[in-house]
Amino acid sequence: MLAVGPTALLDGASHARDLRRRAIALLAAGNVMLITAQPTGAPSYPRAVAEATGRLLRGIMEETHVARLLVAGGDTSTLAIEALDIWGVSYRAPMVAGAPLCRAHSVLPGLDGLDIVLKGGQMGPPDFFAIASR
Repeated sequence: MLAVGPTALLDGASHARDLRRRAIALLAAGNVMLITAQPTGAPSYPRAVAEATGRLLRGIMEETHVARLLVAGGDTSTLAIEALDIWGVSYRAPMVAGAPLCRAHSVLPGLDGLDIVLKGGQMGPPDFFAIASR
């Protein structure tokens, strides 16, 4: 698990490069989860954080291959898909209510056919990530 500091992610490219490097190393050994650390107080820049997280995800996906991608958070998942150059998703199988397993469609061979689950903030049971990583 890697904590993504929202302020640090927005303040400079070095934090994103370090997170990308660490995530790729962890992916070589198995699953990895990036979690945006909750800022103190209400964030005044949620869209900027979601966009930066999408760029981070794109950097990771350009350098490695994953079989399944899960993105949680309504705005974050939308912006992540935009950052990844995925032009569409199609239903593949049920996962949990409101967050089905889908197949990504892209002109990029490394993303086309990728299993993907997009989860809104309050969707799914408490053990959602364990279920989805099977």
